[in-house]
Amino acid sequence: ENTEYYLTETCFHNPFHVNDEMINKYYNAAHTDKGNGKMLLASIDGGYLNIDITNALKNAENKITLIFGNDNQKKEDISASYLRINSSVKTELISNTGHLPQLESPEQFISIVK
Repeated sequence: ENTEYYLTETCFHNPFHVNDEMINKYYNAAHTDKGNGKMLLASIDGGYLNIDITNALKNAENKITLIFGNDNQKKEDISASYLRINSSVKTELISNTGHLPQLESPEQFISIVK
């Protein structure tokens, strides 16, 4: 229930894009192996998922494009923080998508990545 709620209420623009197979895959990915999901919670609480990429971003020689769903509430803040470090970072928006535009609009996502 928690996985379904998170996906439908937080991640997707259209909650009807979420299906049982997707819910099961996300749930199983978070609860496999010996940690049974405990490692993720410990990593979140310990701040290990928020590593500092400033140095790598500042010195990046490859093109960097951030792809956002237009419903992502934090897209402006995230983009601004990247642009402060490297002004050559590009951003693309995919309409009618949320936090996971690659799942809600895979064709558009792929056309941007190509």
